Amino acid sequence: MENKNIQAIILAGGLGKRLRPLTKTIPKPMVKINNKPFLEFKIEQLKQHNIFEIILCVGYLGEKIEAYFGDGKKFGVNITYSYEKELLGTAGAIKNAESLINSKNFLVMNGDVFVPVDLSKFLEFHEIHKPLLSMVVTSATNPFEQELVNLDRESILNFYKRDTEEHRDHLKKTKFPLINGGVYIFDKFLLDFIPLNKKCSLEQEIFPNLLGKIKAFLYEDYFIDIGNIDSLEEFRNKLNNKNK
Repeated sequence: MENKNIQAIILAGGLGKRLRPLTKTIPKPMVKINNKPFLEFKIEQLKQHNIFEIILCVGYLGEKIEAYFGDGKKFGVNITYSYEKELLGTAGAIKNAESLINSKNFLVMNGDVFVPVDLSKFLEFHEIHKPLLSMVVTSATNPFEQELVNLDRESILNFYKRDTEEHRDHLKKTKFPLINGGVYIFDKFLLDFIPLNKKCSLEQEIFPNLLGKIKAFLYEDYFIDIGNIDSLEEFRNKLNNKNK
């Protein structure tokens, strides 16, 4: 699979309620870390792996994202925008962008997590296995508070929602709990199963219907969800340590 021919979708339309007051006037992906919007780090990651065609799914204050990144040319990429008039959820946002998707397989990234996974190897993995969906999975950072993933070799057998008996039982049985890393490769065929103009969640409505059909790509380095102030600071520390 030639990376340069694949499109990447970044889901950047959330409200960022847990980051207020930072997100009162800017969308969550535009929160700055070391004077650079968080979203710019994700775009740089794509560019490093020769992925230049990017679709940004935006909603809340999306015009501020477009004002900063424009068509992407000054960042060395091509950016198009898919606007949600109302919040459609993670799956609904992808469906809303369907007319912009022209590659059989496409990458999807949550806009509020940073996972420095080798995207080229992930794409090779998907090309070898050819599932409907490949998902990056990684070690749980806070297993009692996170939805967990259960694997059989490379296939995902189940997802366990927190505060459930299944979640508690799984934690007792496994030494190395895993979570969804928020990075996926979709076969475009999957879009047929997402309703149009309707709120729909990947995690709650789409993935549970694909058990046994999702291939898991294991990634064993750091995973950061910038959902709160502490995790923003953690990401800043990671960057500063890397640059020392």
